[in-house]
Amino acid sequence: MAGQSRSMLIFVGGLAAGGAIAWAVMGWRGSRTFQDQYVIALADQANVAHQIYSGHSKELADRIRQCLPAYVAAAEREFRGGRGREWTYWLVRDVYQASGTPVPESLKPIFASLPPRPSCKRPTSPWAGGAS
Repeated sequence: MAGQSRSMLIFVGGLAAGGAIAWAVMGWRGSRTFQDQYVIALADQANVAHQIYSGHSKELADRIRQCLPAYVAAAEREFRGGRGREWTYWLVRDVYQASGTPVPESLKPIFASLPPRPSCKRPTSPWAGGAS
């Protein structure tokens, strides 16, 4: 009986140690990923502001618009159920309307499947207590 208790204690201790190590590694990795994403987003925003203040806003907008079909395709492939999908696609559609350029054929079926605009609500941040 003492052997069984000892084996059970070793098993539970190993399970607890493994869980603690996994929690620590995943916590560090998640924190690191968030840090990297934040710094990249900051660099992106700084680059956009720099391009605008340098008088290159039209060129910047054109480059972004040219990339939108690839971005939407990636979102459809990788993040199909993502929060704020419809709201984001309405914003993409707004880019084409504001620029006066025709919507690419690849985006037309996606835009046609969007619900009416008033039902598309801006997603809220899960980190800010519901405020975005």
